[in-house]
Amino acid sequence: MEIKFSAYFSEEINHIISFIEGTNTFDAGERWFLKFEQFLYKNLSLPEVHPICNNFVFKKYYLRCLFYNDWTIAFKIETDYVLLVSIIHKSNIID
Repeated sequence: MEIKFSAYFSEEINHIISFIEGTNTFDAGERWFLKFEQFLYKNLSLPEVHPICNNFVFKKYYLRCLFYNDWTIAFKIETDYVLLVSIIHKSNIID
């Protein structure tokens, strides 16, 4: 199944990559993203196995959650693809 990024998700990923680049060695952000991308393809091959999120805002929109290290990834399943909607660091989540 194809994986697509919402505009918000893309913007947040770019912020994360820039932050990693600014605080680590050269190309650390790109290396992080490549590992993240591999994780997504591996874990979203069967997206329906992931539960609806517990967070009240995500739950309201029937988003499913996937966890990558300290990050929560909210997504929805469309007919032909998975749409990644949001990525939030665990320190910013209020249930």
